Amino acid sequence: EYRVLSALNRTEVAVPKTLWYEPDPKVLGQPFYVMEKVEGDIPFPPPISFDPDFRLIPDDEERKSLADDFVRNLALIHTADWRTLGLDFLGVPGPGTGSALMQVEFWEDRITRAGFGKKPVVAYAANWLKDNLVENDRICLIHGDYRSGNDIKRDGRIVAILDWELVHLGDPLDDIAYIMGAWRSAPP
Repeated sequence: EYRVLSALNRTEVAVPKTLWYEPDPKVLGQPFYVMEKVEGDIPFPPPISFDPDFRLIPDDEERKSLADDFVRNLALIHTADWRTLGLDFLGVPGPGTGSALMQVEFWEDRITRAGFGKKPVVAYAANWLKDNLVENDRICLIHGDYRSGNDIKRDGRIVAILDWELVHLGDPLDDIAYIMGAWRSAPP
């Protein structure tokens, strides 16, 4: 995260400035980094409301500016020159189905390490995904957890994108699919 944020500090992506990295685990029990404090609000989780007229952000102009910033920052992330920024350390997927395969293997490993890898439904899903990999040769920087709630808002604008622990190089549709999935899981 530190390396990615430090690289993105040289772009227009709204990220906090990184201040320093401490590799010695003796200080806090594990390596850590420090970034600037960004003032603002993180309106998450949204309240559950079954009112069809409910608006988390009632002001139309503010809602539009936040939506514009949300899309603009995602476009800036996806168009950041990861090669020039030195982000190839994230692992460059191979051509064709390389990006999809990297993600299936990443999540398969994470699920296995969490103790759920021996479940038949997990094995079935992983095998199905491996048999149906999507081809894409466009590789870009992917946030991996891009959604409202992983940003700081101030004065009707997004001033910082947070939570980069799932950052990787891959298919830009990774972030788009994640955003769409997050919206579908919201209450009606």
